[in-house]
Amino acid sequence: FDYPRIPGHEFSAEIVEIDEENAYGLKKGMIVTCNPYFNCGTCYSCRRGYVNACIHNETMGVQREGAFSDYFTMPVERLFDGAGIDPKELALIEPFCISYHGIKRADVQPGDKVLIVGAGTIGLLAAVSAKMRGAKVYMCDVLPEKLEFAKKFGIDGTICNTSPEVFEAGVKAVVGDDGFDIT
Repeated sequence: FDYPRIPGHEFSAEIVEIDEENAYGLKKGMIVTCNPYFNCGTCYSCRRGYVNACIHNETMGVQREGAFSDYFTMPVERLFDGAGIDPKELALIEPFCISYHGIKRADVQPGDKVLIVGAGTIGLLAAVSAKMRGAKVYMCDVLPEKLEFAKKFGIDGTICNTSPEVFEAGVKAVVGDDGFDIT
């Protein structure tokens, strides 16, 4: 992307102006979130239904202006009613969807031993998603303080990744020679 750029693709917002005759039932004053990825609709990926792989993708806050401003405009078809979800929680919908989608595609099953690599926002939400599906969830990261924070999310354990040797020893301590079912 280029600078300057207003960031923000994970957000909630209040509608301050809208055509009340829209087909989506959205009204002034509603709290909404959105799909922040703009696809072209005409490239090979889009024509095949893989809009996430659009070769002309424009993500809010990256290739186009983001939501971190007092006001911004948005196509109505990209907005979703917050349905009463707290605005701070509603802003987590986009990263949660990414995390949940990954866990769903991995077909995590109850009892699977899952290793999540990286204890950032997406990793933590992937861990929550895997726990929701009944997995035994472990997280690894290079920063011990991130792993301490991750424990607050009900994961089953952590593996520090400060060196290949430390990581390998941590994995063996959890799963022996079997390895993880899903990483």
